[in-house]
Formats: sequence, C-alpha cells, structure tokens
Amino acid sequence: MKKYKNWNSLSEVLDAIEHTCPYIILRNYEELSDENYYMSGHDDIDILCADKKAVRKVLDVEKDVIWRSWDHCFIRINNRRVKIGIRYVKDGYYDRNWEQNMLDHRVKYQDKYYVMDDENYFYSLLYHALLQKKYLSDDYAERLKVMGMTLGFILDSESDYLNCLIKYLVDKKYVVEYPKDLNVPINYQDVPDHLRKGYLTWKMKRYLHLPIRLYGRVSKKYKR
Repeated sequence: MKKYKNWNSLSEVLDAIEHTCPYIILRNYEELSDENYYMSGHDDIDILCADKKAVRKVLDVEKDVIWRSWDHCFIRINNRRVKIGIRYVKDGYYDRNWEQNMLDHRVKYQDKYYVMDDENYFYSLLYHALLQKKYLSDDYAERLKVMGMTLGFILDSESDYLNCLIKYLVDKKYVVEYPKDLNVPINYQDVPDHLRKGYLTWKMKRYLHLPIRLYGRVSKKYKR
C-alpha cells in the first residue's frame, strides 16, 4: 500500500500549492486554520488552481475511490485524512473566463491564504448555492443576503437571488458551463437556454458515467 506524504499543517499545504501555481480557496474559508481544516457544516476544502496536474503531484493526493474521481481527493495533514476538491481553469465548474478572472483578481485573506475578491466571492457563492445544489439552503441564503447588502443588493426571495445572478452573468458575458466533473449536482432548469453551454456532451458523458455514480452513492451510504 502506498504511503502518502504527511503534511505538517494546512499552511504548509497552501504554501506548496502557491509555489506550484496560482490558487484560491473557493469558499467557506473564514474559519480555516492549522487546527481547523473545515468550516462548520462542510466536509472539504475546495480550491481553484491554474494547473491541476502539478497541484495533484506536489500534494501527493489520494484519489477518492468511492467517486472514482481526481477532482475529489485526499491529502494527509498531521496523520489526518483531509478531503480536498481541486478545480481548475477550463473544467466547466464555472465559466472558464470567470475562473481565470478569479485567479487574476485574488486577494490574501488575513495574510494567510488566497481567496477571491468580494465581488467574485459573492457571485460565485450565489452560483454555487443556486446552480450546484439541489435547493438553496437556509445557511447559504442567509450568508448571501448579508453579503449582498454589503454590495448594495436587497435579496428577499429565491427569485431575487436568481435574477441577481443571471444579470451578472449576462453583463460579464459569462455562460453556464456543464462541468467535466460529472459528480457535481446540476440545477440549471431556471437558467435561460442561451446561457447554457455544452449540454449534449455533458448528458452523454453523464449517461456513460451512471454506473460509477450509483456505486459511489451506495458506497457512501454504507460507509456512514
């Protein structure tokens, strides 16, 4: 059995990524520290990077055998197995031009690690909460409402959230891509057709990937 690299701290992990290529933590980073790897209510660290292969190599990641995916993998910090999601430019998780913009305008959070600027963070979290989840959770709704107020938006209903996101995508000329990671939940039914890109290819790949997804769901259920 392969012995994976054991990192001393989360800071050491993020420094290793930074010396490899530009990165950002996508969300839920406000409570992260060398003692606390996850934000309350979440079970992984999601990053966006410029070079996925280089990051996987330098971190010495362990593939998620349940989902058969390199997008979801594990690293070891202080002998603890930590789940990390590695997103990359042109992976369809967000519009590729938007992903590049996120990296180009990244900022350092409390002089610790790189995150998005306020505008990109708000709209990317809005996108994630509305389009990559089965429903808008109370947790995300409340957080987005507060974040929106700081940017001058009054968001009172789910339609307000969606209209705010659609307007932003149109103004920025971004599209809603179908992700290469077929395990990402898709909730695009309220997105105008002209903003969607790559549906037929995604549908075919998802159909061929169905046995793996079913295996992952069953394995995850019995692992609990």
